[in-house]
Amino acid sequence: MTTGGESPKQTVSFFALPFQRAGVVVLLALALYLIALSLNAFKQFAFIGADIPPLATVTVQGEGKAVVVPDTARFTFAVAAEAETAAEAQEAMTRSLNAVMAYLRDELGIPSRDIKTLSYTLTPRYEWRSRDQRCLGAIPCPPLPDRRRELVGFEARTSVQAKTKDFDLARRAVGNLAAKGATSISEVSFVVEHPEEFAAQARTEAIEQAKERAQAIARALGVSLGRVVRYEEGGNRPVPIFQVQREEAAGAGEAPVPDLTPGETTIQRQVTITYELR
Repeated sequence: MTTGGESPKQTVSFFALPFQRAGVVVLLALALYLIALSLNAFKQFAFIGADIPPLATVTVQGEGKAVVVPDTARFTFAVAAEAETAAEAQEAMTRSLNAVMAYLRDELGIPSRDIKTLSYTLTPRYEWRSRDQRCLGAIPCPPLPDRRRELVGFEARTSVQAKTKDFDLARRAVGNLAAKGATSISEVSFVVEHPEEFAAQARTEAIEQAKERAQAIARALGVSLGRVVRYEEGGNRPVPIFQVQREEAAGAGEAPVPDLTPGETTIQRQVTITYELR
């Protein structure tokens, strides 16, 4: 019994404390064991579903082609002018270029979006001069010690590319560019403006050809064809085929119009495919 405000005394068994310590040790050991199991499970999980390299494979190639008639004509030309000063060269070149642009846009009706400036350059022109007048007529002039490089003028040059789907318009343009102020025509080509559809056709043909070759090999070996384990693709840039011939003037006051024929363009795709053999 307790009297007054005294609380009952609690008694601890002599064997209780060691058993508690043993329980804690067991729980810690169990926790470490569970952690070890978890880590081992994670390691095994990392390999579940991993790609196993095939033991036997066969590699084949295929090629597909799509022959297309080009739908767009492109031509590249340049306008250049030389003068003693840079400003004079730029002014002369600008006058000639404006005349050519007006011809393309106003007379031929080629929209501005189809005319693109490729480059604009202004470069100095130098010549080797010598005090020895006997050297002036020599070709080539020997490198005498008194020769020096002198600035004699400037050249301004602009390179432009235009395109049109009207081939007759392209012929007229190429035939009259020089008369309108162009100093050179560097390229005339016929291209397929959007070759993606034809490239896809060539790719499909190449893949089917490669698959047929792989199936034939698998049948000969007495095995079956499995999954694709590697795929590579290559192809060509469409190369236009065209001819240039001169004809008589198409009309009064016009320069001879060249006969430009687009021909055909071949779009190719080559594929290399590795199949698994089972």
